[in-house]
Amino acid sequence: TGATSFEIFCDDAPVKTDAAVSSSNQEGSGFKLGPIARPLPLEAKEVVFTSGLKLVETAAGTTAPIRPPKSKEGHDRLASQRRPINAHQPSLQVLAPVSRRPGLKPNQDNDLTGLQVLGHAPRRQGAGLLRGVTQGVNNTHGQQQRQILRPLNHEQRAASVGKLDFSAALRQNLQAPHSSVTSQRRLESHTSVVAIPTTRKQACSIKSIKEIAEESPQRAESMVREMMCDFHQALIGQAPDGAVFNDVVRGYAVKGEVESAEGLLDYMWHEFYRASNEDVKPPDRRIYTSVMLAWQNSGRKHAPDSCEEILRQMYDRSGKGFTACRPDTLSYTCIFHCWENSKRCDAPSRAESLFREMLRRYEQGDVDLAPDTICFSNLFNVFIKCGQDIAGAERLLWEMVGMYQRGLKSVAPAVRSFNTITSAWSKSTDPEAPVRVQRIMERWHSLKKLNQVEVAPDSYSYALLLKAWANSTRSDAIANLLHNFHWIKVLWAADGEEDACPDLIKYSTVIGALNKAGQVERAVSLLCELIDEYKRQYLRNRNDPDRYKRYKPDARCFQMMLTALLRSGGKQAGSKAESLLRHMWDLCTHFSAYGVRPSQRTYNTVIFCYRNSVEPRSAEQLLRQMEQLAGRRVLDRGPDVYTYRAVAHAYQASRDHQKQQRIRTLQAEARSRFNQQI
Repeated sequence: TGATSFEIFCDDAPVKTDAAVSSSNQEGSGFKLGPIARPLPLEAKEVVFTSGLKLVETAAGTTAPIRPPKSKEGHDRLASQRRPINAHQPSLQVLAPVSRRPGLKPNQDNDLTGLQVLGHAPRRQGAGLLRGVTQGVNNTHGQQQRQILRPLNHEQRAASVGKLDFSAALRQNLQAPHSSVTSQRRLESHTSVVAIPTTRKQACSIKSIKEIAEESPQRAESMVREMMCDFHQALIGQAPDGAVFNDVVRGYAVKGEVESAEGLLDYMWHEFYRASNEDVKPPDRRIYTSVMLAWQNSGRKHAPDSCEEILRQMYDRSGKGFTACRPDTLSYTCIFHCWENSKRCDAPSRAESLFREMLRRYEQGDVDLAPDTICFSNLFNVFIKCGQDIAGAERLLWEMVGMYQRGLKSVAPAVRSFNTITSAWSKSTDPEAPVRVQRIMERWHSLKKLNQVEVAPDSYSYALLLKAWANSTRSDAIANLLHNFHWIKVLWAADGEEDACPDLIKYSTVIGALNKAGQVERAVSLLCELIDEYKRQYLRNRNDPDRYKRYKPDARCFQMMLTALLRSGGKQAGSKAESLLRHMWDLCTHFSAYGVRPSQRTYNTVIFCYRNSVEPRSAEQLLRQMEQLAGRRVLDRGPDVYTYRAVAHAYQASRDHQKQQRIRTLQAEARSRFNQQI
């Protein structure tokens, strides 16, 4: 907002410092402090801030920009020449104006309006005094404001600086595109208060408390404790608020350091009772929930019990008048997650007991305890992972649906809510598991048609239905699998449900189940059906890969089918396997399905099929084809000793009148190429 000038004065001596304001070529990028190549006794008179260039005016009228040392020797030499700050040398306060947002009225009672403090370093005795004249700050009526910081004595210092809210500024996420580690360290150790313009392009090497807590919670805690000491000594007018403490506790919680998190909680209560005014706030539910998170991440066996004890403490505190400590849904959800990680056999009963208590308090009028979707998801996981009680989890699912139908929108069932239950049933060995999955899917589909739930089954939901029947050992499993697969295709074709599209995953599930049941012929026909559908979708939507890639067969699907043909041992296994081999070459050559390119393993499997069906001529023809393709580097590798051995065994079992001659030829080739007998 135009040029701004500052005049720097000291009460006892001229400022002699080895730090200066640097230059920045980007508009609105702020400023930073950094070292000078040599210690200069600068007498700073005025700091001129323009939109692009930042300089320091010395007594001689020259400028002294930053020139950091370029080598390690230069850093060491600078450190040896630097004089330590003692009690008689004043430290410097650096402040800068705040760019006002439109519609924000200035505080006429605060002569520090327009300045924002963003950092706090260790306090120094004999701190220098600052008088700054700011220009170019406009209020909402377009009138120019002229704000003056007058020299303050020791008694006035705390009252004036106390009007600055540095706690909120410390939590800002500042980035430093033009900062250095050296300038950051010097900034922390050589200044009492640091402020920068709050423009869109922040440039200062100051880290927020949250960032420091993520790296080192111990360092962040020491900074917060120092701030509290300065508050009690009336050096600052505002104590760190709960958000600052919560950032530090959350840093401990992520690392699972329970003792440190609880120690900081106790310290907050100690500071609250120590203070005689209302500037120090007691811990709230966020702090307590962060301590629960620390127990959750600690991995200790008794963590759920400790979390329940913390929950009781929260209720005790709220009963004594500290309403900010009253638990909410997130507090209970954290305990449920803790029970989920415990893997204890009593977890389902303990978690459900807590859930019933939460529902009872909610029905009595505590709106902060309204259950939500995440709360139910954690309960599902407790029942499934700890007690293997899938039926109990399904009971909670329909209770959740009933609460939503009665008007509680916070428990709106998500797709994941249904899929969690169906996935657990699909992995179960219970004979009734596929029936339960099918009932859930049918009821879910009916609820969606009646608009009683917001979400419909997705592609993964239909795949879980097929997987449940594919893994079942019931006698009617294959018949029900094919019936449900046909139902899914009807939903896609007739009702237009995109998620019911018979894609590669659904086809692979059915094909694998048919191969496992010995119905290889039907599995081959389904794979050919998938290939034809992919080709049709590719030709229809060639310019839209998202429309056809869901049908694209992969190499795993073909290899699964070839292995099933090999194990079947039928007379037509070799010819069917070679037909699939030709499909693979056709797909990767003309239909952009490069992932199904045949490999040495593919050819060996087809040759083994010909060996079982005793067709040596066809097997040898594929062997020669492998040699040619490997010579042109189209195939990854050529035939190996197992390939020659399979062809020789096919000749040995056949009635070919030239089989002895062909066997001797194959043996000679294998001996010359691999130096092995076949």
